Amino acid sequence: MATPSRSSTPDGERPKPSSAPEPPDASFLVADDRCLVALVDAASAEATAKAGDHVVCGSGCSPCCFGPFSITPLDAWRLGRGLDALASTAADTAQGIVERALATAAAQTSTFAPEQVGQLRSEEEERHHYKAFADVPCPALCPNSGTCLIYEWRPLACRTHGPPLHRSGDDFPPCPLCFKKADPALVDEMRLCLDVVDDVETPLVERVAAEEDNDARTTVTFALAAWSGSSVSAPPETPRPDEEPHRPHSRPSSARSALPGE
Repeated sequence: MATPSRSSTPDGERPKPSSAPEPPDASFLVADDRCLVALVDAASAEATAKAGDHVVCGSGCSPCCFGPFSITPLDAWRLGRGLDALASTAADTAQGIVERALATAAAQTSTFAPEQVGQLRSEEEERHHYKAFADVPCPALCPNSGTCLIYEWRPLACRTHGPPLHRSGDDFPPCPLCFKKADPALVDEMRLCLDVVDDVETPLVERVAAEEDNDARTTVTFALAAWSGSSVSAPPETPRPDEEPHRPHSRPSSARSALPGE
């Protein structure tokens, strides 16, 4: 992919693995998070296989990658590890993600209170933030291929997008591109139930939040910008013409972001 020639670091170097402190029991957190991800991926794969042609998600299908949605502190931590891993093997690609994250975060900073930049503490705040930036691509979205550049470390919401979802006692619709010709009864039958995930995820989220002394949800953009260790207060730079992302015809309302009434 084409990447910006400008560096996001003051000394002109390409991004390097972050020196951000990890929890003292990071090795246990890594193992526990892998178990959580495996659980979610297995459940999602089973639901997708069961749905057959009703789920049309695939590589390069990226309407769900436009518009901000909230992620947990655990998701943000996982994204940071992914950015570190990518920076150690593909510095140019990581540099592109960081620069897009910093530019996008800078453009969105003014919508937050000064003491709450990048933090979403209610569903109302999330809806407002999404509506304001619904056409903005995720910084991790490859501008050329429409694929996720940190796919292995993506948030749980991204991992479960597509099938209809049941979680935390609520039902959420499928991606608008999926189940278009399905009877409502079939949609209910195919619903991916993730209630058991809460029991596994919640303690891990609380562990990361306690270590960072911040339990607020954030977005992929601000998580990546913060992990890069750079300020997001500077004005956004103009993207290169050859990096203009392709735009979808419509941005689905998100079962992924689990916002009732969106």
